[in-house]
Amino acid sequence: MAYTVDITNEFFRLLRNALWQKGEVINHLNVDEFNELFALAKQQTVSALIADSLIRNNVRINDDCAMLSIAAIIKNQRKTKKINESLIAVTSILNEALIHYVVFKGQISAFHYLNSELRSIGDVDFYVIPQDFYRAEQLLKDKLYVNVNEDRIDKHFDFNYNGIRYEMHYKIETFGYYQHQRYFNQLIDRDLLEHPCLLRIAQVEVKTLSPIAEIITIFKHLFNHLLVEGVGLRQLCDLAVLLHTYYNKYDKKLLKKHLFAIGYYRAFLVTGAFIVKDIGLPQEEFPFALHERNYSWANKLKEDILKSGNFGKNTRVVGKTKSLQTASIAMTHCLKYFFLAPSDITCLIPKRIGISLSKHF
Repeated sequence: MAYTVDITNEFFRLLRNALWQKGEVINHLNVDEFNELFALAKQQTVSALIADSLIRNNVRINDDCAMLSIAAIIKNQRKTKKINESLIAVTSILNEALIHYVVFKGQISAFHYLNSELRSIGDVDFYVIPQDFYRAEQLLKDKLYVNVNEDRIDKHFDFNYNGIRYEMHYKIETFGYYQHQRYFNQLIDRDLLEHPCLLRIAQVEVKTLSPIAEIITIFKHLFNHLLVEGVGLRQLCDLAVLLHTYYNKYDKKLLKKHLFAIGYYRAFLVTGAFIVKDIGLPQEEFPFALHERNYSWANKLKEDILKSGNFGKNTRVVGKTKSLQTASIAMTHCLKYFFLAPSDITCLIPKRIGISLSKHF
């Protein structure tokens, strides 16, 4: 059956409608169009959002397609409930022991969506300051009876609890240039100790980053994945809803200062141009002025996002072939986006190669 619509264009219209619950969407999809659109949603890890938009807007699809949409939403709801239940246990232990930690990404990002159960869920990430790290590790081993995998190569240990993978970070993000890394690490530790923030998630107070620190962390995480292996729309949506939630609730001059200090101000502008143009964040809610050159770079960003899928999963290869392809993507993207963060990318290339080699060999 032939397509009667531009699938990519309709996909973005549905995604914007899911995030902001406004804007017109298509009124009918045939089976082939639905399958193509839903495959794209899976690659970008936004299946539940797209499914919700289809159902809420009464888009005409056949019964099988409707059942797949409903199943995607229910699956996400169940996983969200399961993660929230396990999060209660983990954070309660840390809170009771007065551990200095913050949960970031994941469920914290989901909190800012209009419907948190529609944000696709992955691992749970939390950071513990150096002086509390090994005490926290031992507490979790003793209280939860988990085996902690101690990965000293990159930035976190990990363990599985109640079927959920947890990443216990001793470093939130990896930078190439050591001065950028030091500045960011100090920013996070100072933020955690001097500006403690709490969100009530699943009947428990969860410690989180301040708005500025959270914005920088979400942005840097997605841009790092873009450089190294590819990034999906889920992470761009996270940044969009975060900026929307915190609009006029943080110091824009201070954010700009921090972005310059870590070498990623230009990259932030390009990312902003993309989420304004394609994700639908109102331009006035982005903290800085955007220009034509930013939108030109954003078109390149869009092309790579659609090509690679979330974390490069659209490549559909595994093993050594996957490692080689990831290395190829990393080199290509680092060269392509070099202008946006030159000093950090220069140092990041050998560092990421070293990390990959250490992990595989």
